Amino acid sequence: MIPANYTEIDTLYRHIVSRNVRRFVVASVSPGEGATTLAYSLARRASRAGKRVLLIDLNVYKPSLGALLGVERVQWNPNIEDLTDKIVNFGSDGMSVLPAPLDEPLSPAFRETGSLECMLDRLEESYDLIVLDIAPLLLSNARNVPPFTVCRAAGTVLLAVMMRVTRQANLERATALLADEGISILGVAASDRDNPSLGAELEREAMRLNPVFPVGANWLARQIRKVGFLYERP
Repeated sequence: MIPANYTEIDTLYRHIVSRNVRRFVVASVSPGEGATTLAYSLARRASRAGKRVLLIDLNVYKPSLGALLGVERVQWNPNIEDLTDKIVNFGSDGMSVLPAPLDEPLSPAFRETGSLECMLDRLEESYDLIVLDIAPLLLSNARNVPPFTVCRAAGTVLLAVMMRVTRQANLERATALLADEGISILGVAASDRDNPSLGAELEREAMRLNPVFPVGANWLARQIRKVGFLYERP
């Protein structure tokens, strides 16, 4: 789990706010590239800033948000006018989750861009920000909600990339397909989780002080970032 107050998450959140984005998809190219974790962390960061945030799990075949947050899947589809009783609220900080729908059978409405777009339009009346977690873009599965259909409905995508995991050819193919669909790419969030620099590790350790000494933790992290050679790789 990436802490909501982690420096990179805060930077991404501020970029999203600066673009006045109301809804976006967090997508990876292939499985195991951290899209779900990134989606949750950004949603949590926004909720802590006072935003009313809805996190939607549309990775029906292999949902991971449920296990991450301890919520069970429920039966729903985009054509249901009021989804209030399907949404799980987390505490008083404004974050809510719409868990992955049951897939037996999966409603045809999930395969229609118009139905998903109308659903998001309705939900925007109650939420400041909607974050969608979907299946990997290049993973073809007939039982899942088509990822590019969700991307078209949301209109904006943040790509999650895992260093030394994501293949460049696959990333180029995915970005080309998004461009062909006219879908805006909000940015590419690259994670070096499996190969962090010394600077990143020192920042991580510094931020562990945040719960008891937030001012000092952030000051120390800023000083570390000023030392460029700590982020160089052999």
